[in-house]
Amino acid sequence: MTANDAMPIPSSPDWVTQKEFQEFKTEVKQNFKQIDQQFVRIDQQFVRIDQQFKLIDIQFGKVNNRLDRIDDRLDVMEKNFAVHEKSFKMMEKNFQTMEKNSDLRLQSQNELLTARIERSNRRQWAWYIATLIAIATLMVTTR
Repeated sequence: MTANDAMPIPSSPDWVTQKEFQEFKTEVKQNFKQIDQQFVRIDQQFVRIDQQFKLIDIQFGKVNNRLDRIDDRLDVMEKNFAVHEKSFKMMEKNFQTMEKNSDLRLQSQNELLTARIERSNRRQWAWYIATLIAIATLMVTTR
C-alpha cells in the first residue's frame, strides 16, 4: 500500500476548474510516487547497511576467535616460561651447590696433596739425614 492509496481523493472545489484540479491531483500523485520511491531506496539502503553490519559482525567474530587463540597461546607460553624459569632457577641453585662442592673438594684435595708433599719431604729429608749420618759414621769409623 503506497501513501497515495491511503488518502481518499476529494472532489474538486467550486473555486477551481476541473482541469486545474486534475493537474493538481496528478502532481500530488507524482509527488507521492517520488516519496514512495525514495522510501523504497532508503529501505534498500537500510538492507545493504544491515548486510554490511552482519559482515562486520562476522569479521569481529573471526577477530575475536583469533584473539582468543592468541590469548590461549600466550597463556601456554606464560606457563612454559614459568616452568622454564623455575627449572633455570633450580639449575642455577644446583650449579652454585656444585661449585661450592667443587671448591670444597678442591680445597680438600689441595690439603691432601699438601699433606702428602709434606710427608714425602719429611721422608726424603729423613732419608738424606740418615744417609749423611751413615756417611759420617763410616768416615769416623774408617779413620
